[in-house]
Amino acid sequence: MTGRLFTSESVTEGHPDNEAVVLGADGSAVEVPRGSKSALAHVIWDQVAARLS
Repeated sequence: MTGRLFTSESVTEGHPDNEAVVLGADGSAVEVPRGSKSALAHVIWDQVAARLS
């Protein structure tokens, strides 16, 4: 599961950048710092690939 952070310091809807937290079924949480949506997607897929291997 991936959740976007919505805080006063977070990016807003429609902004080219995002930040998120990737939550694992095992209780892990990987914070993804603010960056491009493409960079965020790469981190998410890296997490998925690591769990499938």
